Amino acid sequence: MSKRNRPTFSPEFRLEAAQLVVDQGQSVREAAEAMGVGKSTMDKWVRQLKLERQGGKPSASPMTPDQRRIRELERQLKRFYRSFIRSLSGKSCINHWRSYKKIWTTGSNITTMKELIRVKSVVVEHRRKLYWLANGSGQKRN
Repeated sequence: MSKRNRPTFSPEFRLEAAQLVVDQGQSVREAAEAMGVGKSTMDKWVRQLKLERQGGKPSASPMTPDQRRIRELERQLKRFYRSFIRSLSGKSCINHWRSYKKIWTTGSNITTMKELIRVKSVVVEHRRKLYWLANGSGQKRN
């Protein structure tokens, strides 16, 4: 029994196909036949395009260039914060990393970004305190 391969479509192809329905007013069935894909596939692409245009975050790979850029920037931000948190030590930092992970998985909006900035500032302050204590700056001078 051989495994059936699914065809993969580029984001540009999916965007063009969905635009036939959304922008040009064709029915899902007509557009699906014209592009050579299944009706349910076309319907899914149309729903995804409408979601992306409303500013929603798609579960599948994004179709519009703006959404693709947003996803790439989110990945870069996530990598940056991971490396930043890993560079820190101490139990407090681990707790902040857990907070960061919780915030990250809730979605990306302005409130989430503000919370990420808050977590970053708390972690930076913790790092300053560790440096201050390690260098003996916390001792009183006579």
